[in-house]
Amino acid sequence: MHYAQFFRKLRELKGLSHEALAGLARCHRNTILNVEGRRPVKFKTLARLMGKMGYATNSAEMASLALLWLESVSGLDLADPARLGPVRQKITTTPVPPATPPTSSWKPSAGPGWRNGRSAC
Repeated sequence: MHYAQFFRKLRELKGLSHEALAGLARCHRNTILNVEGRRPVKFKTLARLMGKMGYATNSAEMASLALLWLESVSGLDLADPARLGPVRQKITTTPVPPATPPTSSWKPSAGPGWRNGRSAC
């Protein structure tokens, strides 16, 4: 199952229309349509929408959605034990570089595309 299908099932179980969820999440209806239309979305967006539907971050539904999303973006079949073993091994043996504090105090200047220090996007 694709994460978009699972997300739609969860939304429908809550009895929410696209418009109702968009209203709860204070986003455009197209955001919901993009998720359910299998367009690429950040997991942060999915997690926020799930929270607005009342699903806890540590819920089974959130965990299932996260795995389905990860499968979608990585191209890996995480349900296949034969493939999962090497993936887990690679994840656990890949060194994580230590976080380094920022060394510069760069701040955006007022110029094309910037308004009051904020991006125009």
